[in-house]
Amino acid sequence: MQAAETSHRGYGDKFFIDEAFVKINGKQYYLWRAVAQDGEVIDVYLSGSVMAR
Repeated sequence: MQAAETSHRGYGDKFFIDEAFVKINGKQYYLWRAVAQDGEVIDVYLSGSVMAR
């Protein structure tokens, strides 16, 4: 059986940054996502420490 191949044409010339607060085990963190213009998630970053207010 052959593995399925995905056709990745590369990312477009625009991307967007999503920002959100997420709660994990009762602690609040900051989450960033880089999303290409076609909706594909390029990168995700979760803050390494709890955001201080």
